[in-house]
Amino acid sequence: MVSFVVKATPSELTWKAGVDVLSLGATKNGAMAAEVVIFFNAELAQGFEYRRKRGGHLVSKMRLLSAQLDAYFADGLWLDNARHANAMARRLVAGLTALKGVQLLYRVDANEIFVVLPVQIHDALQAAGAQYHPWPSDRPGERAFRLVTAFDTDQAAVDKFLAVAKGSLSSK
Repeated sequence: MVSFVVKATPSELTWKAGVDVLSLGATKNGAMAAEVVIFFNAELAQGFEYRRKRGGHLVSKMRLLSAQLDAYFADGLWLDNARHANAMARRLVAGLTALKGVQLLYRVDANEIFVVLPVQIHDALQAAGAQYHPWPSDRPGERAFRLVTAFDTDQAAVDKFLAVAKGSLSSK
């Protein structure tokens, strides 16, 4: 159920695969309020500047926010950040799926994990101050959650999360 794509290049995942337009959310990967739209098909860019302004997505002094993207892309920082978030997700999935009663709802391909947690694990994590989000489940009585790792997720925090989860099972 766990699957990570690790060998594809950005070009293989975008224009070489037939993508016409890419919206790259840099803010959720370490940038400060910077988003990028890349048109691989130039014809689709016609009128985009107007639509961007009309939609309120033109920040005064955008060039200053955009300047950070030079460093973000230059030496692969954006990929390093994404790799780190994905590695923390893999660590979290490996630890959680080893625990009795934990069930992944969907295949894990990146840094989001959708999981069913037993009540005692959820209660212990909440008591320890863990922050994650409830997620709808189609099955009655099932308690599903969305866990997200990020570019700045600390390995020690993942290990503490897993220790609390594991410890909740041994105390019953």
